[in-house]
Amino acid sequence: PIRIDGIDMPLDESSGSSRQPRSSSSSSRKAPSRLVASVRTRRMPSLRRLLQDDDDDDDIEVEVEMSTAEEFGIDPAILKAVSKPFVPKSIWARLRGNEFDHSHVIEDLVATGLHVTAANKSSNGGHHTTEWVTWKAHKGNSKETSSDSIDEDDVRVHVGRCSKGDADQYYGANLPMIRTEAILPNITPSEMADLLLDSSRVKVYNKMSIGRQDIRQIQCATGIAKIVKNLTQPPVTSKKIESTTFMHARKLNDKGTYLVVSRAVSLPSTTSTESNNDKEHGKSEILLGVNLLEPCGDGNRSSKMTSVTHVYSPALPAMIATRVGVSSAISFVKDIRGICDEAPAKKKVPVAAN
Repeated sequence: PIRIDGIDMPLDESSGSSRQPRSSSSSSRKAPSRLVASVRTRRMPSLRRLLQDDDDDDDIEVEVEMSTAEEFGIDPAILKAVSKPFVPKSIWARLRGNEFDHSHVIEDLVATGLHVTAANKSSNGGHHTTEWVTWKAHKGNSKETSSDSIDEDDVRVHVGRCSKGDADQYYGANLPMIRTEAILPNITPSEMADLLLDSSRVKVYNKMSIGRQDIRQIQCATGIAKIVKNLTQPPVTSKKIESTTFMHARKLNDKGTYLVVSRAVSLPSTTSTESNNDKEHGKSEILLGVNLLEPCGDGNRSSKMTSVTHVYSPALPAMIATRVGVSSAISFVKDIRGICDEAPAKKKVPVAAN
């Protein structure tokens, strides 16, 4: 195969095609072999190039044509919807795991990450509604949620619900999104992004993880993208829980702000081992995961982390999803703080603007 626009494409090589190659001024030259690759891209128009060998004995015609998503078995509606904060049930059921091979889909997921982590400027008791989510300050917050500063030992929590009128049409819309804001002392956004991406260090901050494996690297114009498989052992069940997730991280600006976004993907089973795992392991889906990491503190050596988690686990009853989600989000922050150096003093830290 050849790789064009970040996509591995098979080549259809034939010499007896009914479609004739370009005519040559020399009748003695042998007929060229034909290599054809069709590529879906939003930016590259249809084109054709004729390449010649140094010995001028053979021509290789490489044809690159605009193709629709349907030619590759992907409905354009899927690529448009898969990166939104909530995905329609009809779309989620059709996902194959290759949707994020397309750079514009990754860009859309980044935009979604910035949308759900956007700061709440409302003074209405911590309540505010966006195009996709209605956020409500969690009653356990110890500080005023509209404050521009946050204590280093505080974790500010909001609970979000789908704000769409037809919310029941979206996958997981009955489950809460949990957003936390917290200061991580003595770890920079770059270091934190590296920690989240490094599958070999997941157990450092996720005590339930048995291990995470990188399944596939994905080429992208900015940052790092990959698909990972994580196996956890929750204390409430004897069954191991498996999740397969797309992850992407990038630097947002020169001030040192980073973003890490995640979304569950489906991979086709190709072996009997994977089939057996389906029976042995339970499933959990990270419907959306976002970590916005902004520099703060003296010398920008600390980070303000705004995290959003939206998780579906069939083993968890929906009626306790909010309580468990809030508890897990706060525990995640505390586990990260536990691996940081001890902060010299507890104080309010102004967060650097983007």
